[in-house]
Amino acid sequence: MFIFTDKNNCVFERTSYRVPGEKNPKVRKVCIGKRNSDGSFTGNSYYIERCAKEKAEKRVSELEEMVKKYEVKLSGEEKKDKTETKLVVEAISSRKKSGFTYAIESIMDKMGITMTLEEVLGREKAQLVTSLMQFMIVTKSGAMDDFSFFDAEHTHCCNHDISSPTISRLFSSISEDIVTAFFKRLHTNAPKDMTRGEHYASFDSTAFSSYSNDIDIVAPSKGKQDPDLDHFSLAAIYDTRTNMCGYYRLYRGNIPDVKTVGDFVEVAKAMNLSFGGKIIFDRGYTSWENIFLVHKKLKSEIMIMLKSNLAIYSKAIEKAGTSFRTDSSLFIPQQGVFGTTVTESITLKVNEKDETIHAFIHVYYSPERYSSECSELEDSIDFEIERVKKLIAEKNVVEAELSSKMYITQNLRQYIKVRKISNRDVVIEKDCNAVAERLAKAGIFVILTTDNLSARDALLIYRGRDNVERLFNTVKNNLGFTRAEVKNDNTLQGKVFIVMLSAMVITYIKNRMREHRLELTRKMTYNKACLELESIYSHKLKGKTVFSEISDRQKLLLSSLGLNLPEQKLSVKVKKSYTKKKPKS
Repeated sequence: MFIFTDKNNCVFERTSYRVPGEKNPKVRKVCIGKRNSDGSFTGNSYYIERCAKEKAEKRVSELEEMVKKYEVKLSGEEKKDKTETKLVVEAISSRKKSGFTYAIESIMDKMGITMTLEEVLGREKAQLVTSLMQFMIVTKSGAMDDFSFFDAEHTHCCNHDISSPTISRLFSSISEDIVTAFFKRLHTNAPKDMTRGEHYASFDSTAFSSYSNDIDIVAPSKGKQDPDLDHFSLAAIYDTRTNMCGYYRLYRGNIPDVKTVGDFVEVAKAMNLSFGGKIIFDRGYTSWENIFLVHKKLKSEIMIMLKSNLAIYSKAIEKAGTSFRTDSSLFIPQQGVFGTTVTESITLKVNEKDETIHAFIHVYYSPERYSSECSELEDSIDFEIERVKKLIAEKNVVEAELSSKMYITQNLRQYIKVRKISNRDVVIEKDCNAVAERLAKAGIFVILTTDNLSARDALLIYRGRDNVERLFNTVKNNLGFTRAEVKNDNTLQGKVFIVMLSAMVITYIKNRMREHRLELTRKMTYNKACLELESIYSHKLKGKTVFSEISDRQKLLLSSLGLNLPEQKLSVKVKKSYTKKKPKS
């Protein structure tokens, strides 16, 4: 393009261009304005219109570039919003209750249960056992058919549903040998010295009922719960060094308690178990053979409550005398009783050999217990006499049968005399001598120990033996295992194994809450603690588990249980846009 001015001061624009097929270029000349006398330029209408058009086109191109940049930015934001929306949908759809199951799994790691399960059963079966334990503890139910509902609402170790056939196969694979191997290794893996003070173990048993006729160890017995059903029994020992069940064993429901100690001693000796050197038994296990087995064969100190029908019981009371019942120096304020100690050498004949045990016998007198036993005995005798007299008045009792006391309750026959005054008449009255002899021992109980303890220390240790009873209470109340809902022996052993492990975890939670009752306040019961932990949710984000916000109360509870807080991440934030409404005119 070339611009020139002619002789008339007209300004032209000359542009060369080529026409396809022609040799020489052509020239186009256009007038665009006029040169003024002062040298300035004034454009004509063509030039002005062309300049305006070019300016407009340039502006349009700039706007188009801005629009393109905005569209790119807008598409990126839309893509980001779509990604965030997808994450939010993923988080909401995968939201489950996780706090309680996380606590259970962490406690199992802390107690050494998880490591021991993996060593004995393998990793896959250990995960199945852990999930079933989480199910039992959270739902407080042993109905395994409901596991699918638990899986839909809670996270657990396996992270998938477990079918009923899989559960049955798992139960069947857990034999008595596996249980024994587990507790033998747990005795090594579990953290020691979890209690303060002196260590000891307590032994006791309880009964469970069953509807099944295919379980060999179920037998008719007079169980306190469901007496019309057959029962099997479970004996367990609780070790205070680890605050856990040290071992348990199943046996028939009609075997007396006193005969279960022998099997326990043989197993404990074979497993080389040591329970702090002291084992405590209830009065139901009192026998000289049991004392010998535990003290001599297991080489443990024994503590046992004596039955009142033993000769050594009466002998110890005679040695203690009556003066200690009012001696303030022998009063134990923590228990509200008077106590004194006498020594005795007990000679036992075992395998035609005399074995001597040096025992310390602690005699206790409780004024409160004396009052209740006296009033209870007097009321029972008076009620029984009135009942039998009523039978005579109604002429429902033959005099000869009555004289043999067959209509008098057995445990009261020794305190009631039936005196015949004629062929037809008898007198029923209280035997004052027998009653006085019984009341002389009222309020008294006797504990035998093979360890040299004071009366105060022996009683405090013995009354701390309720931890094994708490274990049974947890099994029946917190886990709902009052009846064996299994069909045969193969699945019974496996289910009881998982129930007992679950009870050990719950016992740990209760013990920790008891230790931190001042921080947690008394209003924080076990059930409320379960609800607090269960209200901690989690969701899945990019394949990772993300926990929701944890309240201060929940943090305090987890800290009291000795657990670390679960890893927390910020949840996805949803952006919201708002349009400001115009005020109404």
